[in-house]
Amino acid sequence: GYIDIDIFSKTVGDQTKEALANLESAGMQKLIIDLRDNTGGYLESAEEIANIFLKKGELIYSLENKNASADYYDKTDEYKEYPIVIILNEKSASASEILAASLKDSYGATFVGTKSYGKGKVQQTYTLNDGSMAKYTSAKWLRPNGECIDGIGLKPDYEVVQTVTQDENGNIIQNEDTQLLKAIEVINAL
Repeated sequence: GYIDIDIFSKTVGDQTKEALANLESAGMQKLIIDLRDNTGGYLESAEEIANIFLKKGELIYSLENKNASADYYDKTDEYKEYPIVIILNEKSASASEILAASLKDSYGATFVGTKSYGKGKVQQTYTLNDGSMAKYTSAKWLRPNGECIDGIGLKPDYEVVQTVTQDENGNIIQNEDTQLLKAIEVINAL
């Protein structure tokens, strides 16, 4: 199966559950999750999707600020047991990195593509009296393995740079999705 998550909106959890139900009813036994160019979104949505896959009690991520730290675990009875390959690139950031790291460390997913962006900070917004908003960093998040990826990113297990072939005038004549092809090769071997 293949699921492409473009952004972590408020509805992406339900959309993912529906897509998985359709794929599973069609006989899916392995899954590729494409998080390329996903710059993030709602942290809660990444957590909701992780809950679909992880077993109850598995660590999703930790938050740490100057005063305290908190661990966030799967609290649901739902989980999956099929192999997962996640495709990442340099624009995969924030909530997409949280989901990817939780599925790598607590589930055993495999990464294909290029190193992710490396946004390990949690930002929140505050509405001011005049209606404008202020955005501030409130904490850093840690992978289940304890690492902070801020400024570092997630490194793929299989590094594959997307290739584009151009003619002498710079026109694209071939744009083969080499990252997806590698993800298919890897998932077929699992």
